[in-house]
Amino acid sequence: MAEMTPQERRALAQLYDRATALGAVGRHAEALAIWDEIAARAAEVADVHLRRGHCLYVLDRKQEALAAYERTCALQPGNGQAQYSLGALLQEMQRGAEATECYRRAVALLPNHALAWSNLGQLLLQGGDAEAVFHPVAEAAKLAPTNSDIQFHLATIALLTRRFELGWRQYEWRERRIERAWRGQPLPSPWRGESLTGKRLLVEAEQGLGDTIHFSRFARLAADQGAAVVLSVQDRLKNLLASLDPRVTVIGWSDPPPPADYHSLLLSLPLRFGVTDTTIPAATPYLHAEPERVALFRQKIGPAGFKIGIGWQGDPRTPLDKGRSFPLRAVEAIAALPGVRLISLQKFDGVEQLGHLPTAMRVEQWDDELDSDGAFRDTAAIMENLDLVIASDSALAHLAGALGRPTWLALQKVPEWRWMLERTDSPWYPSVRLFRQREAGDWDGLFAGMAAQLVSELAAVR
Repeated sequence: MAEMTPQERRALAQLYDRATALGAVGRHAEALAIWDEIAARAAEVADVHLRRGHCLYVLDRKQEALAAYERTCALQPGNGQAQYSLGALLQEMQRGAEATECYRRAVALLPNHALAWSNLGQLLLQGGDAEAVFHPVAEAAKLAPTNSDIQFHLATIALLTRRFELGWRQYEWRERRIERAWRGQPLPSPWRGESLTGKRLLVEAEQGLGDTIHFSRFARLAADQGAAVVLSVQDRLKNLLASLDPRVTVIGWSDPPPPADYHSLLLSLPLRFGVTDTTIPAATPYLHAEPERVALFRQKIGPAGFKIGIGWQGDPRTPLDKGRSFPLRAVEAIAALPGVRLISLQKFDGVEQLGHLPTAMRVEQWDDELDSDGAFRDTAAIMENLDLVIASDSALAHLAGALGRPTWLALQKVPEWRWMLERTDSPWYPSVRLFRQREAGDWDGLFAGMAAQLVSELAAVR
C-alpha cells in the first residue's frame, strides 16, 4: 500500500467514522459499501476487514464474512476479537474443530472474554469431554456474574459432571427462563430449609411435563418432614399426579393457590434437601396407573408376544429436543425379532413416521383418543401391561421410570445433565437402563447394540 498523505489519512478517518456510525444505527448495507471502499484503499489494516466482516455477517453473507475474518486473523494473528468472531462463525457453520481452536486462541489473547470461554465449553461438550468443559464454563461464569444464560450453563455442566452442590445452586438461575403458574401474584415466603413440621408448603411445578413427573418425588420428601404439601402442576397432569402420595394435595396451574406458610418451585427442592447422586430419593414406583384402566388395556393388548412400548419423538419445538429424538425406523432390527410386538406410545409429533416404515416393519398403534381426558392416564395403564418400554429422552421415559417399568432409554452422545455420563444405570430410576451413542448422531449403532442385548435376554428366559 502506497504511503498516504495527511489529507488522505484524514479522509479515510472520516470514512471510518461514518461507517462505524452507520453500523451503530443498523444501516449495515450502507456501512458495508463504505468499508469496501476503505478496504480497497487500506487493504493491510486488519481492523477494517474485521469490521467489514461484522457487516457481512449481519447481512447474512456468511461466506464473505468468513473470508473477511480469516483475512483479519492472517494480518493480525494476535487479534483476540477477530479469533473470537471467526470461531463464532465457524461454530455456526458446524465446523466445530476449527472453531474450538479459534476459541482457544481467543481466550489466550483475551482471558476476560466470557463468551469465548462459554463457547469453548459448548464445543468441548459436543466432543464428549465433559470434564474438560467444566473449567471454561466456570471461567465464563466468573467473568459474567449477571449473564443468566452462562450461569445456567454452568449449572447443567456441574450437574452433568456430578458437582451437585454447585449445580443445584446454579440451577436457581433458571427462574428467569421458566413458565410460572402465578407470575406476578403474591405468594408465601420462599422456603429456604426451615422446619416444615406443622407447616403448609406450596410447591409450584415448572418447565415441561417430564420435569414435573421427574421431580414430583421431592414433594413426598417434604411430606416426610412433616409438611402438608400442596403441589401445583400442569392441569393435564392433575389426574396422574394424584397417585403420588395421600399426604400431597395436587392442584392444577389454573387453580388459585391456597394459603400456605412457604412456597417453593419444584426444581428448587433438591437444593433445599442437599441432594447428591448418592442421596436421590429413587424408590419407585411413586406414580401409579388407575387400576380400571390397567384392566381395560390388559384386555385390549392381550397376552401374546413380548410387548415393547416405544416412544421416539420429544417436542420438536423445544431447543432441548435437538439430537435427542430418534427415527422410528432405527428400531427395525428390534421389530424383526421373533415374538416381539412393538406398540406405539407416541402422540402428536412423530406419529407421521408410522406411515413411512420399512415394508416388513410393524408397529401397533392406538387411535387419537388416547389420553384425551388427561396426560398419560391411558399411557400409564398401557405401560403396566408391557414387558419393556423403549424411549427417547422425553416425558415418556420419566413416566415409565416413575411407574417402575423396565425401560431402555436411548441417549445421544452428550445427553441432558440428568443422565450424567458413561454409566448404564440411572440413580433417578432403578428400572431404567441407559444406552448411549458412541458417536454423535449414530442411532443405528446404538439400536444394533440394543437389539443384540434384547436377543441375549430373551434367549435367557426362554
